[in-house]
Amino acid sequence: MTLRMRMMAITLDCPDPEALAAFYRRATGLAPHPRSDGDFAARTRIGGTRRDDAADGLWGRLAEWAENVPAREYERLRRVGELRGHRVDSTHPPTHLRRRLLAEGEAFPARVTVNAATTAAIDGELAGMRRQVARDVVTGAHHG
Repeated sequence: MTLRMRMMAITLDCPDPEALAAFYRRATGLAPHPRSDGDFAARTRIGGTRRDDAADGLWGRLAEWAENVPAREYERLRRVGELRGHRVDSTHPPTHLRRRLLAEGEAFPARVTVNAATTAAIDGELAGMRRQVARDVVTGAHHG
């Protein structure tokens, strides 16, 4: 007999539940739980609405979020990663060392450039996979 578990909820304690809930609304498309207020905020499919596919526009929403991370938070996360020795996996050097090498290195002009038509063709070729990866990120699927 195979036991299957499904995550039903995550509880986060934070100073501004409404702001955190707003972030997750933008990221997932889930509406607020009917009992959400200034002290408690939740997202749910029950009693809420969901866009047709939360993967739609995921990369744009993530880019927008990343652009709005305050400099002090970005620096805090960088320091935490350095202290913990964060790395992609055991075959990569620690992330902070790779980032430092890129930041301190000399910039070189692009060796390959493409025109707008080639860019559009590449975007079209990758569109299906971009959507599939976004769905996998949203659903937590892993193809190993």
